[in-house]
Amino acid sequence: MSRTFTLGIVEHSGVVSGIRFKRSIIEAARSRLADLELDYGVEKSKVDSVRSRLFGALRPYYQERDRLRLLIQYPKGSTRALACGFQRPR
Repeated sequence: MSRTFTLGIVEHSGVVSGIRFKRSIIEAARSRLADLELDYGVEKSKVDSVRSRLFGALRPYYQERDRLRLLIQYPKGSTRALACGFQRPR
């Protein structure tokens, strides 16, 4: 059995090929992870775009919901909030 001395570690030829094999698996896994992260980023960007458009379209309803929540949480200030003349979305 041949041995080589590398970086203070005695390596057997069978062990070296095992290490190379494991390193190649790790390299392939890292490459796959990079591809998956790229795909995830693209899909996340698409979802964020749709969410933004939805929020823009539903903004008046969110505002009305928030105004009503404030009226419920702070009933003493409700006359002032009603006096603002917030119009309900149609």
